[in-house]
Parts: sequence; structure tokens; C-alpha cells
Amino acid sequence: MSYIVDSNTQDEPLLRRLYSNFLKYGPIARVLLDELSVIDLSERLNILEKQADNTVSNKINACLKSTDLQSILLQQFSTQDSHAVFMMEPVLNDGCSLKLCSIEYAFSFRSEWIAREYLQQAGLYAEGHSRMLFEWMSRRPFASSVAGWVFEEQVHVRLGAGGMHTAVILTPHSELENIYTQHNPGRVSEEDKEGLERHKQDALARATTGTIRIWLNTNAPTPGRSSLFSSYTDLSKLLRESPSSRKFDTGLDGIYLRPAQSNFPVIDGLVVCVESNNYPRAYFFQMTIAKVHPIRALHLYDLWMALPSSVRRVPPALVWVVPKSREEEYTKPQPIDDRNSSKIPKGLNPKNWPQYRITIDATEFWGNKALGRRVVSDTSAGRYGARCIEPRTSG
Repeated sequence: MSYIVDSNTQDEPLLRRLYSNFLKYGPIARVLLDELSVIDLSERLNILEKQADNTVSNKINACLKSTDLQSILLQQFSTQDSHAVFMMEPVLNDGCSLKLCSIEYAFSFRSEWIAREYLQQAGLYAEGHSRMLFEWMSRRPFASSVAGWVFEEQVHVRLGAGGMHTAVILTPHSELENIYTQHNPGRVSEEDKEGLERHKQDALARATTGTIRIWLNTNAPTPGRSSLFSSYTDLSKLLRESPSSRKFDTGLDGIYLRPAQSNFPVIDGLVVCVESNNYPRAYFFQMTIAKVHPIRALHLYDLWMALPSSVRRVPPALVWVVPKSREEEYTKPQPIDDRNSSKIPKGLNPKNWPQYRITIDATEFWGNKALGRRVVSDTSAGRYGARCIEPRTSG
């Protein structure tokens, strides 16, 4: 918006407001001019600012929906349009003469505020389309596996970023006590027996709330260490202080680990956390968007035996990570396929492991509002943070 104001105006707040609008809406000549008197300036500004905000928003939506942004950009510079989103600036070639000069023009956001609005609306626009695509894939049998892969990768990113996650306990409290009592910790000393009993009591006390909190380290593994594994043997070496050690490498305490390949025989990720009385406990994450997700007990047992003996002293946790739309299907322990379970020693059958559930609101992934806010807040980089350049040469 442009204004013709009495040059004798001394109202500093209003003048500052006019100048802030100049910075907000951009340094571009306006077709629409309003003669404003000092008397009604403030009230008139309220109306014009609202109109300008709505117009800019509509222009941004038109750009986002268009399949031909070039045409939209050129049309907005007509004499009928005084609310452009972009600036078009000539770029002169060095050394050219004034008589014959090749000129390129470059588009850029008209102001930093408009750049922020554009990127924020673009994030919301992408979010809506991504969410609709994911929900459509989830409901189609032939495409649900693709939706599952998308969900899994998004959860990997979230868990890998660290932080505290609340998990609902699916195993009844009465069964938890039996699981801890019947668990086979291997050969332990009398001192360890006392420590394990204290750990058991602490775990049962925490479980009375119906939830547990799983802490994931926000730090990356130490240099030279990987968070990926491709086999049980790789995982076994990764978790130990040394290849032949029976002790867990506490440098990986809380570090999220995941298979290097998507077709690993069992689980999608894991973390080992050092808990009460300094006993490390393994949390196995299984991500799924399906109503039922079978897991073989024998595969879980093979995974379990790859862990250092110091981790196998306390029962592990099998954690289902599901979207909010599947929450109702995961309110109790899920069945474990225990075919060939006769090969599993007594007290170590994974079908008796405690089970938990973490619910993820999948709508937070698509367009990623959190990521979108980070992008918008970074628009100070560069001239206006983002620069759309469409060069054209004319003789």
C-alpha cells in the first residue's frame, strides 16, 4: 500500500507504522494510492492492512496451486494488480552497451515478511497433500506397504533425534511381576541377585502409573562408532566394550540403533538404557500401521542372544510404535508367533516379554509443521531467505 500524507505530520507512532508497512509489504510502487488525513489515518490503516494481508495470502495460494508459476509471476505485474508477491528486477550484463543490451530479470520475494508467509503457507499446503496421500495409501491394500515404509522412516527420524518418549504399558501389572520373577538372568553373583531384586521392585513401582518414560540420547555415537547394524553379529560387536566383552558399552547408553536394511528379520530399532542400580535394559521397537503385525519368537530370541550378558540380566521391553489411527488395536499385548519355541530355553521365551505402545500422531509428519517453522525462521539467510530466479533474455 502507498500513502500520500501531509509532510507536516509529526505523529511519530503513525509515521513509524507507515514505515513498518513499507518494510512489511515491500518496496514496490503501488497502483492504488490512498489520500489519508491525520484524523482518520489510524482507522483507515487498520482497514488497509487487513485488506493487504488478505490479498497477499490469496496471491500466495494462487502461486502454490498453479502448475505454471512463470505465468502467474508475469500476470501479477499488470496495471490491474497492485499486490504483487514477488519483485522483478533487471540484471544487466557487465560490459554491455546501452544501445544493444541483453537483459535478464530475476524474481525475488518482495519482503522478508512475505517470504515467511509464503514458506509457511507452502509448508501447510504440502502438509495437507502429504497427509491425504498417506491416508489414501493406508486404506489401499496394494499401497499400504508403501505407507508403512513412509511411517517407519519418519519414526526413525523422530527416535533418532532423541528425547523422552512416553510408552503405555500393555502387559497387566500382575503379569509384569511374574515376568520379572521367572526371567532367567544367567549366572549372577549374590550381590547381583540383590541388585536385580531392587531393580525389579523399582520397575514394578514405576509401572503402577500405567506408563513408562523411555529416554533416548540426543547425542550421536562417539566418532568412529555407527548406529547401524546389518546382522546379529554386527549388533553383538556394536554393543560390547570390546568384541569379546560381556559388558555393555555405556557410551551407547540411550543411543537409538537401527538395522542398516529394511528387511531385517525382526524389529525396526532398539535402544539400551542404563536404569536403576546401573542395570542396562534393552527396548526393541517394532513400527507398524497394520492391525496385526506377526513377530516370530525365535527371531526375537536370536536377537536377544546377540546382546551382551550384562543387558540380558533384566527382561527387555517390546515396544510397538503405531499411528494414532491404530491406537485402539494396540491396547493389550500382541500375540507372538512361538512356532519352534521348543528351541528356546525356559524363562527366555519372548512371548512373555513385557509389551508397551508408543503412539505417534502421523499428521505431525506430513509437511512437518516443526520443520516448516524452522525453515520459515531461517528466511533471514540470503536477501529474503529464498530467491526465485527465472532468467529470460531479450535482444
